[in-house]
Amino acid sequence: MRKWLAILGLLLLHASIPVPGQSSNNPAGGSSNVQKQRSNGKGNGQPAIAPLPKDSTRPGPQDTEKPDAGNADNSVTVSKLPTVSIGKDWADWSYWGFGGILVIVGGSQVWFLYRTLKANQTQAGHMERQTKALEDSVAAAQKAADAAIAQVEMVKSKERAQL
Repeated sequence: MRKWLAILGLLLLHASIPVPGQSSNNPAGGSSNVQKQRSNGKGNGQPAIAPLPKDSTRPGPQDTEKPDAGNADNSVTVSKLPTVSIGKDWADWSYWGFGGILVIVGGSQVWFLYRTLKANQTQAGHMERQTKALEDSVAAAQKAADAAIAQVEMVKSKERAQL
């Protein structure tokens, strides 16, 4: 069994290691077929979009929160912390509910185990009394058997005397 588990583990480990030259998101592990379009001198019917110049004066949404020139060497600045609201939803309450159910089940298991222990102790007491009664009845049966043997011997000896 351990041998099969080891082989399965090695197979899974081997399957998860990417091979160089293959796409990591291709589940078959083969190379992806990428077709290149050939340009035959004709455009595709859409005009090219010109990029914005770097010195554009048009305001953008990021321009209002840009760091000043004194912090130009820092790549990240935090001007204010974002607001975070922490509220309880059904998932948070489900953890409490599941934990409560586990506490109830664990407590009832302890109670059942205690009752089982008490029942076992009671049964052990009954068995000890039965064992004592059985020993007494065996002793009485042995006495009765000895008395019966003694009577048989007495009858035998009486009959032998008459013969």
